[in-house]
Amino acid sequence: MAGDLSCWNCGETHQDPALPLSRHLACRNCFEFFHCCQMCRFFNVSTPGQCDHDLADPPVEKANANFCDYFNPGERQGGKSKSNNQRASDSLDALFTDEQQSSSRSDVSSDFDSRLSDLFDDH
Repeated sequence: MAGDLSCWNCGETHQDPALPLSRHLACRNCFEFFHCCQMCRFFNVSTPGQCDHDLADPPVEKANANFCDYFNPGERQGGKSKSNNQRASDSLDALFTDEQQSSSRSDVSSDFDSRLSDLFDDH
């Protein structure tokens, strides 16, 4: 048993994927590949080539599936990414709720009605 892995892109938890990870194994939520630099414990954006392994020749595209012999799945930024995605989604939901839309519609509607009455009412 490999333990649980969180997707580097969406944070979706995948329970006990078979090891070694297949190059074609992808997240069932966002379809990003697991056997990629983003999921490797050696991935480090602050180092040249973004790989901490001494012998690895890291590919240019870090999110693409690769054949790296030094790939070692590890907890990456999946949980953090999911919480960031969740916070962004919550912010958008708060911004575009039906309550706010209906109140803004009624404000616009009453403003429109007052303009019409000012225009066509006999004074």
